[in-house]
Amino acid sequence: MVLIEEDLQYGAESIIMLFIPVSICISFVIASVQALDFYKEEGLPLPFTPFVPEEKDEVKDTLWKSLANSLIIVGVVIIMTILLFLLFKYRCYKVCAFWMFLATLLLLFIFSYIYYSEFCRYLNTATDFISTGFNLWNFGLMGILAIHWKSPLIVQQFYLIVVSALMALTFIKHLPGWTAWALLIVISVWDLIAVLTPKGPLKGLVNISSERRENLFPALVYSSTPFSAVVATSSTSQDDIHTEVYHVSTATAASGDHVYNGNNYDDDSTNLAYMNRFIHSKPDRKDEPKISSTIYNAGIKLGLGDFIFYSLLVGKVSQLEEWNTTTACFISVLIGLSLTILLLVLYEQALPALPISVFFGVAFYFGGYYTIDPFVSVCVSRQAFI
Repeated sequence: MVLIEEDLQYGAESIIMLFIPVSICISFVIASVQALDFYKEEGLPLPFTPFVPEEKDEVKDTLWKSLANSLIIVGVVIIMTILLFLLFKYRCYKVCAFWMFLATLLLLFIFSYIYYSEFCRYLNTATDFISTGFNLWNFGLMGILAIHWKSPLIVQQFYLIVVSALMALTFIKHLPGWTAWALLIVISVWDLIAVLTPKGPLKGLVNISSERRENLFPALVYSSTPFSAVVATSSTSQDDIHTEVYHVSTATAASGDHVYNGNNYDDDSTNLAYMNRFIHSKPDRKDEPKISSTIYNAGIKLGLGDFIFYSLLVGKVSQLEEWNTTTACFISVLIGLSLTILLLVLYEQALPALPISVFFGVAFYFGGYYTIDPFVSVCVSRQAFI
C-alpha cells in the first residue's frame, strides 16, 4: 500500500510539473493566432505537402490529399529518426550536435524574425534593420547558449518553450486544409510503433543512452529539474535504476515522441545519477541487491515534439474562434497527458506521449464543433437556458 501511495504521489507531482509549461506553450500559440492575422491566413505549403486541397474538391479528394501530405511528412520523420538513431549508435556525436545546432539556429533566428516582424506590425511600431538585427542577435545567441551550453534552468526552459511555440505556429500557418488533423493522427500511430515495438528506433535510442550512461540531446527535451536525482553508492542491475520520466521526441530533429521511465547520466563521473524513485519504498527481497542512496532532485523530462503537436492541435482549433471547443480541446490534451503519466507509473516502461492526448483532442474537436457548438447556438438564439 505504501508503494501504491508513493506511486500516485509521484504521478500527481509529475502532472503538476508538466501542466505549467505545456499550458504556457499552448496559451502562447493561441494568443499569437488570435492577435496576429499572419497566423490566421493559410500560407504557402511546405515542400513536404505537395497536395493542396482546393475549394472545388469533393470531400474524398480533400481527405486523400490531406492523408497523402501527412504520410509524406511522417515518412521524412521516419527517415530522420532512423538516421538520428544510427548516428547516436555509432557515436557520431559531433554530427548529431551539429544537426541539433542548425535546427535551433533556424528556429531562433529565422522563425523569430518572422514572428518579431508580425508582432511589430500588430503593435503598429516602426523598427529599423539595425535595431531588429541587434535584438534578434541577442535573443538568438542567448538561446543557443542556454540550450546547447550552460544557463540557469529557467532560461533554458523559456527558450525550449519558445522554440516549440514557433514550430507549432509554423505548422499552423503552412499546413494546408485538413493536413494538420491527418498529421496528428498519423504521427500518433508512428509514435506507438517507434516506442512500443521491439525494433522501434526511439526505443533503441533510449536503450543505448541508458546502457552507455549518456544524456540525449538537450535540444530535444524539456527538463523540469537538473539532471541529477539519485546517486547510488552500490551497484545494481538495470531494472533497479529506472526512475525518471524521460520523454524524447522530434520536431526540431524530426524524430517521434514518447515517455521514457529510465536512468539518465551526465558525462562527468562525479555527476552520475542512478535515478530510482522506489529505493526507499520497495520491500527488501533476497534476490535483489541492496541499495543505499541519496535523493537530490527527481524530475521529469518532456520531449519538444509533444509541446509542438499539443500546441498545433489547440492552436488549429482556436482559428475557428469557437471558444467552447477550444477550451474542451485544451483540457482534453492535459487530461491525456496526465493519463499517460499514470500509465507510466503503473507499467514502468517506455510509453508514447502523443496518442492519448491527440485522441482526446481530436474527439473533442469534432464532437464539440459539429454537435455542441451548433446546439449552444440554437439555444442562445431561442433564449433557451439549460
